Amino acid sequence: MTQNLLVLWALLLPCATVAQTFTTFDTVFTPANYPDGDLTGTVFIPSTPNGISIVAVHGLGDPVSTMNGWSDTLAANGYTVLNIDYPDPVNSGATFPMPVRAIKTAVQFLRRSRNHFHLTTGIVAAVGRSLGLDSSRNQS
Repeated sequence: MTQNLLVLWALLLPCATVAQTFTTFDTVFTPANYPDGDLTGTVFIPSTPNGISIVAVHGLGDPVSTMNGWSDTLAANGYTVLNIDYPDPVNSGATFPMPVRAIKTAVQFLRRSRNHFHLTTGIVAAVGRSLGLDSSRNQS
């Protein structure tokens, strides 16, 4: 896990800016008629976005709030973050491929919303904990 975080930081740190303010809002990130129902997340929007977006994914059985610390820190450094609440086997009885499909859908949501959120680089990364990290590999 440490190696994965080092890779993430190696990719993101060159774009870091001075800590700044950010706003948050809750959203449904799934399209109409999504097979697993409406999935929600919180978007963290920095006052001066650096053009990079990140999907934050909680761990197995964790509440979505476990990723708020990461989301706050990343947004304060210019990254637009979508902290998602995906269906996991412990909290909702989800089965494969529901968690992976949710993460892919979150990435698609950010790409569709690139103009609205000023995501100019086309980069969508992911950060997660436990199952969230494992499920998010290679989804961006």
